[in-house]
Amino acid sequence: MKESKIMPQYSISCTHANAHFLQISLCLEISPSDEITLILPSWRPGRYEIADYAKNLRGLKAYGDDREIIPKKISKNKWILKTSGISSIELTYEYYAFEMTAGTSWVDDEQWYINFINCMLWVDGYTHLPVSVKLNLPDHYKVACALEFKNNCISATNYQELVDSPLFASKNLKHFSFYQFGTTFHLWIQGNINFSIDDFIEDIQKYTAAQVGLFGEFPAENYHYLFQFLPYKYYHGVEHKNSTVITIGPDKDLSKRSLYKELLGVSSHELFHAWNVTRIRPKEMLPYDFSEETYTQTGLITEGLTTFYGDLMLFRSGVFSEEEYLEELSKMLQRHLYNSGRHFSSLVDSSLDLWLDGYKPSAPGRKVSIYTKGALIAWILDLKLKQKGLSLDNVMQELWEKFGDQKSGYSLDDYFEIVHAFLGKDTEHYFDNYVHGTVPIEKELNLLLQDSPYKISWKKNENTVEKTLGIKLDKGGNIILIDPNADAFQKLSIKDKVLAIDQIATKNYQGNSSVVEIKIDRFGRKLSFNIETGDYLQKPIVVRA
Repeated sequence: MKESKIMPQYSISCTHANAHFLQISLCLEISPSDEITLILPSWRPGRYEIADYAKNLRGLKAYGDDREIIPKKISKNKWILKTSGISSIELTYEYYAFEMTAGTSWVDDEQWYINFINCMLWVDGYTHLPVSVKLNLPDHYKVACALEFKNNCISATNYQELVDSPLFASKNLKHFSFYQFGTTFHLWIQGNINFSIDDFIEDIQKYTAAQVGLFGEFPAENYHYLFQFLPYKYYHGVEHKNSTVITIGPDKDLSKRSLYKELLGVSSHELFHAWNVTRIRPKEMLPYDFSEETYTQTGLITEGLTTFYGDLMLFRSGVFSEEEYLEELSKMLQRHLYNSGRHFSSLVDSSLDLWLDGYKPSAPGRKVSIYTKGALIAWILDLKLKQKGLSLDNVMQELWEKFGDQKSGYSLDDYFEIVHAFLGKDTEHYFDNYVHGTVPIEKELNLLLQDSPYKISWKKNENTVEKTLGIKLDKGGNIILIDPNADAFQKLSIKDKVLAIDQIATKNYQGNSSVVEIKIDRFGRKLSFNIETGDYLQKPIVVRA
């Protein structure tokens, strides 16, 4: 293919912020051809599910050498342009940017927040070219992005780098930075800061030192934290090669240790991704193909290892106390043991099924979490290796040395071979039972913990309804979990709305009877059942032995 003489040039405007549409154009020289294909991504890095960003695109128009070409839509996110005799094209369209997560885009009267992966069309065959993006921003807006911003433009070496570099732009954007390990770390904050930023920076420096201590280096000269501190409850983070977006709230509660710990947890997790995933990457994702599903068996590595190390690094660095660290392990163990999917789906199958329903509620107990079970079996592997005078650190260091250059991705077999080099003959048992199989982890975990300072204990559930009836409710009183051993399992259903227990509001129920009457709304039907009480949904906790 003949190279373009000028780089593809995007331009972004927003003529009416409270309508939440971005106006986007792309100008590109093209080689002689009968037709070209336009594509909008269907998913983004860090979220292995189809997102269908094309649902937010409207008004696509195309011009070739200043005459209009009618795009022919051939699928939900692809169009063909007839370009015979045409040397340059211009595309114009609008994108609805009004979803606030760590992986979407949002524009209003206060800010532009753009994940370019959501909204940047590309021309098939031209993604290797350098690109520029002109931002027609309101006056006095500051810009936060891992890419250089100069003369109202950002530039990227290619399309993949562009869409892996989200952007904040706002008049009220706050910036802090520190220098450590040859890297400048930037903190960009949109929203209110209701805690000590100096203490936060000190905590980041501590867990960063622990992570660099593991890998021996930080892989970038600049790294950008992009924080959205929101006025409502939210929690989400997304990794990128040289940055991360973290959305969390309510901002007023960040002064409380409980939510501040969550902020530290997601921040440490996302920084660990600077090595694991953005650089140590499954071979199926080198490079990313955003046009369709990219199946991989390695969720236990991409997210499981990262989840395990995100909290461990906070403890290892002293940012989390031992009690706080054990609390996080206890939460993971509880989530896993409360999920009956551990009996039906392996980690490998659940990794593949991310593209089916991995991030959404589906059939109860259908799958396991690659984050939760992945972290727990990482803990098991760490305990096994410690019996040999080694640790999981040795595995991570080998992954970094062999696959950290982004030139060759790894497979699950590669991971097996690395683990086998350290663990030996027990490796096949470990993979068969916990990676490919559904063997419960509790027995082996209890045995391994006998050689550690910790043990698993069981705590009575302090929630009276959960303890006595074996049902878990959401804030609206709807049943979201039923203990299979409880009498309620035979009579109640997920999504039943509890109206009353013993003719007393749920929150006031004291659980003094051996049989109670429970009234529910089942999709408009008012029903009543007598339920035997018991002692259910006990909570596993990890404590000092």
